[in-house]
Amino acid sequence: MKDLSKNLNLDYKESYSGNGLTTKTKIHNIFGQGIYQINDHIKSSTHINHTYTHSNGFSPYFYLAPKGQFTQNPEDKDLGVARADQSMENSTVKIFQIQQNVNLDYRWNEVRNRTVVGFDYMRTDEAIHFMFTPYDWQPLNSKDFSGMNSNSLTETYNKLKLDPKKFDSSNRWNQIGPKDTYSAYISNVITPLAKLNIMMGIRYESNTIGAGTVGPNDVKTFTQAAWSPKLGVVYELINDKFSIFGNYQNSFKSNGYYIADNKGTPKLSDPETANQLEGGIKAILFDDRFSATLNYYDIQVRNTILRTGEMVPNTSIAIQDQSGKLQSKGMELEISAYLVRGFSILGGVSYNDSKLLKAAPNIQGRRPTVAAAPWQANFYSSYLFLDGKLSGLGIGLGGNYASDNKILDQWNATTKTEEVFKLPAYFIMNANVFYDTKKYRIGVNFDNFTNQKYWIGYTTANAQRLFHAMGSLTYKF
Repeated sequence: MKDLSKNLNLDYKESYSGNGLTTKTKIHNIFGQGIYQINDHIKSSTHINHTYTHSNGFSPYFYLAPKGQFTQNPEDKDLGVARADQSMENSTVKIFQIQQNVNLDYRWNEVRNRTVVGFDYMRTDEAIHFMFTPYDWQPLNSKDFSGMNSNSLTETYNKLKLDPKKFDSSNRWNQIGPKDTYSAYISNVITPLAKLNIMMGIRYESNTIGAGTVGPNDVKTFTQAAWSPKLGVVYELINDKFSIFGNYQNSFKSNGYYIADNKGTPKLSDPETANQLEGGIKAILFDDRFSATLNYYDIQVRNTILRTGEMVPNTSIAIQDQSGKLQSKGMELEISAYLVRGFSILGGVSYNDSKLLKAAPNIQGRRPTVAAAPWQANFYSSYLFLDGKLSGLGIGLGGNYASDNKILDQWNATTKTEEVFKLPAYFIMNANVFYDTKKYRIGVNFDNFTNQKYWIGYTTANAQRLFHAMGSLTYKF
């Protein structure tokens, strides 16, 4: 196995690019809701939302690659930083959504029912314009990465645009068109026995994607719809203290068109479907001062769109396949405690085993590079003085842990080796001090006070902020 994360000596504070590579984004959001209690058993709620976003500017990205990827010489095996850009050109997304729910709480004889009936309509209008290009390759120990900047990238795009036909087919990607989503659902929780709750529900969703543009191609209108059932059971072994639960959920998603071959042909995908089974236990003890939940889940996803590892010739457009199959299973533990007056603690730990069951040969059977670290944990504890001269003063301490995370995990058929790049595990500590009164609150946060160097990312390695402190002052009217 070739672990590419060892002995690379990445510069923690290196930006790998020059000045001016920014994106400007504008977001407008309007939200309204109306809630009306019709009677003791029926409540109506209406939610309306409108969102508008506009984006324009550069979006550079970097990845590890052998020099031969740019020189086309297979003998150039030195590993370095490949630099590229994916810019947005005056792109807009408009979303309008309205949701209506009716909640009912009623009894049939001694059997209690809680029902939600509703519908949802969402209209999305996309006018997204990408332009993209590889830029260069630099050795990891390069002394100057400033050459990739706003001026040089603008010049690069201007040269490419001298051949408009080739630029539109190889360096531009459009995603233009409307989408209408209609859904209706009903869910009911029935309590046939004092300690037993049974939830049953079903949702119908229909997605209509209007005629538009995907990449360089015009596409036709299509509609995809499905029913999604769900079922859950909660049984209290000890009244209000200890219960077990289990549930099943189904969902689907329309992924639209994907690039299916080396000719750049768009093909309509089948809906992506997911089935989830979950079960666990929950305990509430010590007069509600301690609670814990432990659950296990297993999620099966089909018809996922994945890259095949190939590109449309003479372009930067990836060829995809929609027959991917993914399994994600794991356990989660959450704890909340308030055992001593003024002192509270929250914590959690999770383990996730994710695997590509059906994918391209170089990644089949491996963990998806967007699945994050398998082990993650967090905690936060705080103490608030409730009496005396120090009343209102509080202190807190918390931490976050993540195990090593494979952002590259594949088989290299050329070198006959496994290539793995791992972000190292990390544990960071945070603290805060605050003073809270009826009129104001003063606080100071100390994040990563151990000055831990750590990286996060999905297929990328993004260095995170070292120790920093931030103060806040809040005045209450």
